[in-house]
Amino acid sequence: MTLPRWLRHPLTFWVTWHSLALIGFFALVGVRLGVPPWRFSSADLFRAAVLGVGYLLGALLLHLLGVRGRKLGPGEVLLGGLAGFGLVFFSFLATNLQISRFALSLAFAGGVCLLLVGFLVTRYRLVLLAGLATAVLGTLAWTAESGVAFTALPKARATSAIASSLHAVRATFNRNYIPRSASHFTGGGITPVGRGHLIVTSDGNLLSVDWNGDGSPVIGRLTARAPLNRDEFAAAAGAGSYVSWFRSLDVIAREEAGLIRIFVSHHRWKPAEKCFVVRVSMLEGDPSAPLVDVARGEWKTVYDTEPCLPLVTSEPRWPFRGMEGGGRMAFLDQHRLLLTVGDQGFNGVDFESEPDRVQDPTAAYGKTVLIDLRDGSWRPYSIGHRNAQGLVIDEAGTIWLTEHGPQGGDELNRLEDGGNYGWPAVTYGTDYGKSAWPRNPRQGRHDGFVEPVYAWVPSIGASSIIVVRGDLFKAWAGDLLIGTLVSETLLRVRIDEGRVRLVEPIAIGERVRDLVEDPSGRIILLTDSYSIVTLEPSQMAFAMCAGCHTTTGKPGPGLGPDLAGVVGRDIASAAGFGYSEGLRKVEGVWTDEQLDRFLAEPQAFAPGTSMVMEGIADPSLRQKIVEYLKSR
Repeated sequence: MTLPRWLRHPLTFWVTWHSLALIGFFALVGVRLGVPPWRFSSADLFRAAVLGVGYLLGALLLHLLGVRGRKLGPGEVLLGGLAGFGLVFFSFLATNLQISRFALSLAFAGGVCLLLVGFLVTRYRLVLLAGLATAVLGTLAWTAESGVAFTALPKARATSAIASSLHAVRATFNRNYIPRSASHFTGGGITPVGRGHLIVTSDGNLLSVDWNGDGSPVIGRLTARAPLNRDEFAAAAGAGSYVSWFRSLDVIAREEAGLIRIFVSHHRWKPAEKCFVVRVSMLEGDPSAPLVDVARGEWKTVYDTEPCLPLVTSEPRWPFRGMEGGGRMAFLDQHRLLLTVGDQGFNGVDFESEPDRVQDPTAAYGKTVLIDLRDGSWRPYSIGHRNAQGLVIDEAGTIWLTEHGPQGGDELNRLEDGGNYGWPAVTYGTDYGKSAWPRNPRQGRHDGFVEPVYAWVPSIGASSIIVVRGDLFKAWAGDLLIGTLVSETLLRVRIDEGRVRLVEPIAIGERVRDLVEDPSGRIILLTDSYSIVTLEPSQMAFAMCAGCHTTTGKPGPGLGPDLAGVVGRDIASAAGFGYSEGLRKVEGVWTDEQLDRFLAEPQAFAPGTSMVMEGIADPSLRQKIVEYLKSR
């Protein structure tokens, strides 16, 4: 059978091939987001379109090069793809559009491969078209069938030991258990609910967290979703990286009178007034039902900030500063809720054309506000804050708050009712790219306002804050734990007689967005890498060994050898350590059994050893020490 001439014409192949490739780009973005392309938000649609234009520019350039019958080589096709996508990369930089490196790399690699095949392969073109069409249609069908607003990457668990004072910490990183949202995880929070937890993502998805016996999380999705109208906001604001900062900010829940009440703080666009607010919305449910089914009824608006703020047209590249959103919540008592509200850029400096709303007592921005849940009335509790990301009330009723400064000047504050904390008049930080803050009468000072208890220079990106209350981390009881975004650490802060006595950084390696302490005393971290990280003491048993031994992998100053990698190592073989004659006479390698025997009776295992410990009679304690050493 002979195909019609128009179907065999090269132009038909080029048009069909590149059209399918363009649809494929949208389908791949759908795979990345887990939604079919026809359900994209305007911002995601714009990103996909820009990637597609990059491919078409490369294809057009190569078509013009080969229009006179010139045969193109692989190098020229590669350069054509680089030229087309180079304009795309520049556009993302020039317009501050956010897109992950993964998405850019996937688009570039896939686009160049399609260009290479399309321009270099001259035989079996119908087979190639059929293959590409099948792949594209299959991808579209997959995203349509998934029916979810996000997709999960393969789950992974990794455990590591983290050095810290007073407690050796075991960190378990549960990666990709949180399904990836349609935008970067730049907000949201986690709160205890019953025996589990509840997460709100920056996109407004509500996720339940239960726990398996092995400590791994079980994630479910609530049918309810935070009333975050980002699509309406994006339609008004236009495409830009600032769209992802229009987000859910925090979640908190409490059970009372046979009800569970879930409170979410989030941005809300008001299309009629063409302005936005920070809103607290509440959803009620049945606490006896599984958390994934807890939603009942409609969201109720508890509170809207005042006044409603406009997009700033004088700042076309960044008309919305929602990254300074605040939004942390804490119950002052049964009927009163504290909410931190960031200045949203309306501080008289970021938007020079707009007034300072922070020091305006009638406006809610740059403040903690106290909301009466019975009637929705509110008043400023404290003012002069830039972007408060952490809020907790300790056992004595002291309210602790963490907030972001500009370039430097992140603060830990003890809140006082009616206190003015100085922003934007004073800060220990400076303006971005400069060595001073333009409003501060004495640079590097905080005169005339309530002083922070502690300030960080340079910035750490202080996020959420908790008080250690349980017995699991007994030596940390009463200390503050502060997450950080920039430093990717957890800070342990000890307060004594109103003063900060120490600040210990505990390396996490991911941006800590929120943290809670669960009923067992474990510390649960929510990170911007879509990870849930659990922290617990790496077996308190090793504390009795830590006085003499290290587990760093380097010769230490201890009385005993370093024990990193000891399992499987020849007995008495650690470099740089002078072993006793008794231990050097023992042959073989350290196995679980050998370590257990040594810990039970050192002198019986190696007569004449210099080990001063008499031995550990409890076999479960010995097993915990061995398990810890195996993890090092």
